Amino acid sequence: MKPKCVPCLGKDLKEALRQLGEQALDVEVDKIEDCPDPLEIQMCVKPKRARSEYQLFIGNCMKSKPIKGKPFGEASKYMKECAAEWRNRKP
Repeated sequence: MKPKCVPCLGKDLKEALRQLGEQALDVEVDKIEDCPDPLEIQMCVKPKRARSEYQLFIGNCMKSKPIKGKPFGEASKYMKECAAEWRNRKP
């Protein structure tokens, strides 16, 4: 099992943030754990989920449609066409 990510800030970075003089920021900075390196920042970001087969199909289909230069509402017509193509494709 992958270890849980724990966000942290180095002590020097925390001190620099405290120098800004914002009391609300100081409270939040104090909640964050200290990193071993005084200049380190560690943030925990979820990786993006891979795009589904449907999303890839619709993206490619919409790129092939002549949408550029048309009014905003025109895209829905092409989206409906792409969705119909998805439903009618052979598995």
